[in-house]
This record gives sequence, structure tokens and C-alpha cells, in this order.
Amino acid sequence: MIRWPRRGYQHFWSSVEVDGVALSATAKGTVDSPAADASVETRASWVAAGVVLFIFTFSYGAPLIAPVALKAIAADLGTTRSVPALANALAWLGSGAGALAFGWIAERFGIRRTAVFGAIMIGAGLALASKGGTWELLIGHGVLIGLLGGGATNVPLIIYISRWFDRRRGSAVALISCGQYIAGVLWPPLIALGIEHLGWRPTMLMFGVASGVCMVLAALLFLRPVPDSVRALDEGDAHRAPALAMSPPFGFRAALHCRVLLLRNRWRCRRPIWSPSAAILASPRREAR
Repeated sequence: MIRWPRRGYQHFWSSVEVDGVALSATAKGTVDSPAADASVETRASWVAAGVVLFIFTFSYGAPLIAPVALKAIAADLGTTRSVPALANALAWLGSGAGALAFGWIAERFGIRRTAVFGAIMIGAGLALASKGGTWELLIGHGVLIGLLGGGATNVPLIIYISRWFDRRRGSAVALISCGQYIAGVLWPPLIALGIEHLGWRPTMLMFGVASGVCMVLAALLFLRPVPDSVRALDEGDAHRAPALAMSPPFGFRAALHCRVLLLRNRWRCRRPIWSPSAAILASPRREAR
């Protein structure tokens, strides 16, 4: 039974009694409970965030080869530069669309299997794109790298990390989100160097193999299930996780809703390249083809 205080409006939320247990709000707006000091954050939480940041550095770097090798790919395939630009756009569009399905898949089969599958698909997509022509380039980026690769890694891993934190969740999500920008700074110079000495096909193949191996090993060795208290809260047993019961719900379904809004906004742009890191690499001038 919930017993509300018989005081003025300004004290309405200051004290509430639930089944004989008093819950009081502090001046900062937090709630004190018998287990308010309990937290799921440990050293393992930051280790998991570091591992996801490492994975994102490779997963966000895979679509960057097409804009870096824009001229080389177009010359080799005998097409306009809009074809490799379209491949890059399909990778990001497929990543957003894939998250709609892989959110549910990650809940059902676990984040480790989902991330390993995504890593293999990213490596396979780069390998396919490096060995074929125009259609292989588009299918490898849109379906394998984007739909099945990025969709299985990006959003599911962000939500996975959010479940490891309850006090510094915003800082943790911001940390792993830097993977996209680290990839945009780290990989383009190395990719350009490889294209200059080896060509775009060997460079793309080597990056696909390296990224697939590194991401799979990181997922298998370091991605662990979320703490028991978080799983208890997900199953509706708030008594086993009272410190998290007052935190806002943030699961895979919420991430899918955010992804729908992101896809809608990106579709309105309708540009061949609209990734922040790829936009830096693309020249804004219209050059003669």
C-alpha cells in the first residue's frame, strides 16, 4: 500500500511510504531507499565500455574505404564517382535499418553472438566488395557491412553498455560514441597510404580481414552478460534491483525508436554521403568526371 504525506504541495514528493518502507527525496531530486547506495557500476563496466569503443573503431571504419578510394574505385570500375559514394550511403542506411531487427535478436540470443555475427558480416562485406564489380561493391556495403554488420553491432552495443551503468550512463555512452570519430581520424590516412602502395582492392581486403578478426576476438573474450541486478529489473523484479528501479527505462526497444527517428531525418537529406566522418573526406566541389 502506498501512503502519501498529508502536507502542502511543496512537500508532496518529499516523502512517500510504500508497504511500510519510507522513501524520501533529497534536495538534488534523487531517491533514498534501503538499497539506494547499490550500483551496478564496477571496474568491469568501464572495461566493457573500452571493449565496445575498440569494436566501434573498426565497425565505423569499414565504410570509410569507399569515400577515401572514391577516385580509384570509379576509375577501376569504369563508373562515375557516385557509385562508391552510393555504396557508402547504403552502408549507413543498411546499418540503421538492420538495427530494427537486431535489437530483438540481441535480446533473444545475447549480445556476444550478435556482435560476433556482425563482425563476420563486416569482414565478409569488405572481402566481397574488394573482389567484384559494381554490384558486389553495392551489395557488400549495403547488405553485409550495413544491414547485417552495422545493424548487429552499433545500436545493440550502445544499449548493452547502457545496462552496465546507472550513475555515469551518459558519460559511458558518450565515450563509446567517440568510436566513430576515432575511426574518422585514425583510418583514412592509413587507408590512403595502402591505396597508394597496394591499390584499393588489397587495402579493402586486408582491412576486412583485420577488422573481422579483431572484432570477433574482442567480442568473444570480453563481452560478458550484464549484471544480475539489471536482468532482474528487466524481468520486472524491482526488489532485487531497488537502486535501478528509479532510473529511466532504456532498453533495446527504446533504441529502435531512436533509430526510426534517425532514419527519417537522414532520408530527408537524401545525399550520397551524409555520415559526419565521410563528409569530412568527401570534397564539396563538383569535379569533372
